[in-house]
Amino acid sequence: MMSKKRLFYFLFPLLGIAGFFLRTVQLRFGFEPATKLAVIGFPPGIMLLLLAAVLFFAAFFFVRMLPAFPDPPDFPERRSTSAAVIHFAAAGLTALMGILLLVSGLHGSRLDLLLGLVSVLTALYLLLISHAGKKLRAFCLIENTLFYVAWLVVLFSRHASDPVLMGFWPPLLALCAAVFGFYLLACAACGLNKPRRCLFSLLLGGSLCLIAAADGCSLSAAPYFCGFLAAALMQFFYAYKLLLTVLK
Repeated sequence: MMSKKRLFYFLFPLLGIAGFFLRTVQLRFGFEPATKLAVIGFPPGIMLLLLAAVLFFAAFFFVRMLPAFPDPPDFPERRSTSAAVIHFAAAGLTALMGILLLVSGLHGSRLDLLLGLVSVLTALYLLLISHAGKKLRAFCLIENTLFYVAWLVVLFSRHASDPVLMGFWPPLLALCAAVFGFYLLACAACGLNKPRRCLFSLLLGGSLCLIAAADGCSLSAAPYFCGFLAAALMQFFYAYKLLLTVLK
């Protein structure tokens, strides 16, 4: 039974990958070239909305059917090879996001420049997490939470007056979930554990970040592709480590 539940975990990245392809098709064919409005009744767009709903309920019921959580370990585990590799990969992707944004920001938006600086700083903190002491790890996770808040603010500011919700809802929803996921991880590092809520947010956030990566599949949006991949990688890793505390 435990092995089946562990296998069920892999449903979430698979749904995220499926959503990535649906979103790619929608971005390519699901908007009117002249008006940029969403095509009404476009099947991949409808399927993507249904998939997002399935993700929400699947994460909710998966977390509810798990046995009682023991006191989870202080994530991420220190001196863990897997943690070090994941953090190094996520730091590399986040640093690449920052460098690309800094380059574009020097010739364009100041918001890109600011977000690029925060991305590079976040990459440095990601390298520290698996080697730091308890207090510093908590601070690093808090900084990661603030990074996604800043990214969310930048994204929302660019679409606050945009009436085409279908054009930007996946990145917006993905960043909201990432904020909650890293906030709950930071709370756990400070001793305030909410393991079910944390696992729910991480599974949902990781899947949504994979979907939102499709919005970065262009030359101008390449930095965000790197950022969403890093966010998905981190959230799925933490979710799996948290799940192992129950399914040992």
